[in-house]
Amino acid sequence: MRIARLLERQTKVDEAIRHLEQAIKHYPKGAELYAGLADMKRRIAQIGGNAAKPLEEARVNYLKALSLDPSLLDARKQLGVVLLAQSKPKKALAQFESLAGRPDFHGMLDVELGQAKQALGDVDGALANFEKALKRDGKNERVLLAAGIAYFAKKDYEQARTLLKRAHERDIDLSPALYYQGRADFAEGMHESAGNFFKRALEEEKSNFEYRYWLARSLEASKTAAGDRAARLEYNLVANAVDKDKRLLKTLCDVYYRRGRMRMYELTLWNAAKADLKRAVKCGADGADTYVALGQLSLNGGDRVQAAAQYKLAIAKDGKHAQAHMALALLSLNDRKTRATGIRYLEKAAELDPTLADPHYRLCAIYKDKSRAKARKHCKTYLKLAPDGGMARDAKDLLRNLK
Repeated sequence: MRIARLLERQTKVDEAIRHLEQAIKHYPKGAELYAGLADMKRRIAQIGGNAAKPLEEARVNYLKALSLDPSLLDARKQLGVVLLAQSKPKKALAQFESLAGRPDFHGMLDVELGQAKQALGDVDGALANFEKALKRDGKNERVLLAAGIAYFAKKDYEQARTLLKRAHERDIDLSPALYYQGRADFAEGMHESAGNFFKRALEEEKSNFEYRYWLARSLEASKTAAGDRAARLEYNLVANAVDKDKRLLKTLCDVYYRRGRMRMYELTLWNAAKADLKRAVKCGADGADTYVALGQLSLNGGDRVQAAAQYKLAIAKDGKHAQAHMALALLSLNDRKTRATGIRYLEKAAELDPTLADPHYRLCAIYKDKSRAKARKHCKTYLKLAPDGGMARDAKDLLRNLK
């Protein structure tokens, strides 16, 4: 083991691994040899690149080490770390809790326990562990970062920012501290500030496409022509990366929906937009918004039947999606056989989204000959919501005639 450690310190990692593998052949029951090999595989995974293979090799070797010598406490801790990195938080938590309960273990596990609990959705439990860690070591950037991320998940953005800022002050290369400050700003509508944080995080970690995705989101949220152009370029980079590395789909599938929605407003890109949206559905970004966008593209192409089917799928995904009800209403109102259904969809859209003006004008126009009281109510609501809207003049004319 001493030779392997020396080789590793000299950055001769491959040679160190070969040395340990040869040693294991000679001493197949050497538990510490397996643990040492696992440590090296784990560190290789942490460096970046394709981490899946070295993580799995680390897991296998830690298990072998522990089967030979269950008293290797650090090996058990690092096994939990590897399991957490492999998105197996339940198994990781079991390892950490088992270790914490041992009378011969005197180390600190609050950060690891907190991270496993947070990965399982227990944010309050995670925060309890992180607060213990902060009391013990409140200047440790690793502790500050973990606690800051948990407070972000809790939507306590001010406390998250405080901790994340302190973490970054302790280690200016800590890109996740910048990233989560950006996420906190984005969540509170401060899109320009969020974008600046994402750019700074990317300066530290240029190949992180999750950072780039959120940079694109912040640029798109600026609602400017320049922001849209820049967002599309960033979405293209992210989507191209996902095309090449399917492991990114787990966290970045939504990029296909985002890019597809931006492409759908250009006639020459309708087919590309539809392809993106279908990819989004396939990889799991199949929310109601995706089906509404697909429905709009089908309608653009003249396929009313397919459009209606897509809008109904959107409502099946989210029964409170006002835009899907509105879209179905517009389709149904154009057919005498489905006009009554269209009116019901309009009323539902207005009920689901009190800020949506358009259904109120349409309902006013529909009810003007049937129920003057209802018509007046809807015209007044439209003018309140959209006093300068495209149908404001018509709504005022209708109101005058309804007196």
